Amino acid sequence: MNEENLSKIPEGWTWAYLADLTSEKITKGSTPTSYGFSYKEEGINFIRTENIDEHGNIRKINTFIDDEANKYLKRSILHKKDILFSIAGTIGRVGIVKEKDLPANTNQALGIIRCHWNYVDNLYMFYLLRSQLIQRSIFNSIVGVGRANVSLTNLKDLIIPFPPLNEQKRIVFKIEELLTKVDAGIRELKQAKKQLKILRHSVLKFAFEGKFTAEWRNVNKHDIESASELLERVKEKKKKITKNYKELSVEISKYDLPEEWELTNFESIIEDKLIGFVKAMKYQNNQGIGIPYVKMNNITIEGKLDLDDIVYVEANKEEIKKYTLNKGDILFNTRNSYELVGKTAIVTDDNHLRIFNNNIMRIRPFKDINPFFISYQLNSDHFKDYIMHEKKATTNICALYSKDIMPAPIIIPPFEEQEKIVEEIETQFSKIDKTEKNIDITLIQAQRLRKSVLIKAFEGELVPQDHTDESAKKILEHIKEQK
Repeated sequence: MNEENLSKIPEGWTWAYLADLTSEKITKGSTPTSYGFSYKEEGINFIRTENIDEHGNIRKINTFIDDEANKYLKRSILHKKDILFSIAGTIGRVGIVKEKDLPANTNQALGIIRCHWNYVDNLYMFYLLRSQLIQRSIFNSIVGVGRANVSLTNLKDLIIPFPPLNEQKRIVFKIEELLTKVDAGIRELKQAKKQLKILRHSVLKFAFEGKFTAEWRNVNKHDIESASELLERVKEKKKKITKNYKELSVEISKYDLPEEWELTNFESIIEDKLIGFVKAMKYQNNQGIGIPYVKMNNITIEGKLDLDDIVYVEANKEEIKKYTLNKGDILFNTRNSYELVGKTAIVTDDNHLRIFNNNIMRIRPFKDINPFFISYQLNSDHFKDYIMHEKKATTNICALYSKDIMPAPIIIPPFEEQEKIVEEIETQFSKIDKTEKNIDITLIQAQRLRKSVLIKAFEGELVPQDHTDESAKKILEHIKEQK
């Protein structure tokens, strides 16, 4: 090791190979089934990478082995303070074995690091292995095209900034003091984001209960066309374009609406609806060649159309004419997982030619109805509660068909009031979006601060040095003598 090529560290520190600090050879676990043993429903804990959480704790163990397998696979038996480092699949996850986790074994995807804990603070080693300094080094040594892996040699040859033992303890204390504050802030920010989601639901609830426009309604109700007159006009248009038109009934008793409002069914306000068409994966590209092709993943769960990850397809004139999306078109995700089917968004511009696939229904309300008012309503709880009972689920996919959603109850105020409601919703959502963006920026800053704490810690800048501490080089000599 040429220390001159390494970054500067404080006096009293030294650079060391990870293998120089261990009390036993760095090894990895074993897979019981490779030796004829089977997993059990209870018994000795068998720890895998997925059992290590983001904080390095071992949890949610649901795989076990018996005493015979434990003793036979002695290389994989874990001890208190062992550090586990994932070397296959999910690379670089780090955990610490605690008393509560024992007895336990692990598999070959986890390296087992057992240092001379009389001279190495195991929490110092834990935080160090999670730091960018080590993680960057490990990721540079990954091999394998399919399942990525890191060799035990790579682990042994990690070059470690090694301070005196007392300073290791001071560093750990300071790291945990600072990270506790950072993590508390992150938790508060994430909780605030959850509250914003609840607030979005509340905005839509108030909007479709008429609370945002109560005062406006009292002032203007005698000067505008009523909702009943509007619906009568729409009904006549519907009859002209629909053979054997039959009006669907709606159960009004469930809704407490302003008396000036009306309740109708979804079908009655729709001029046109159409399921998109299939373009096989081999015809799709992300090179911008052809026509943008909107798929179900482009509709967000918040009810927005996200075109950042759009794909393109070739389409002929007939397909373009039939499946083009215009401003005000509502997109309804008819096939997806159970939780996601029913996502809805609206095309907010008419500046781009786009078409859509067969997991989406394009819905065009009559021009007498504000499409944005309908789109927001389709994302409200009263509509989602309705379709929740209509979803048809199989093992892997859930679907909503036209016959399921067309009878859905739709609230209709006068047209002018629809516009006022849309205006108020968008004002409220704009404020929420701005707050959410600020939270996301602060979360990014908090994560950077977290990394900064570890960087400073392992560059010797987090706590002051004490020249009375036994030097790191002297400690290495003790470890070498022990070995």
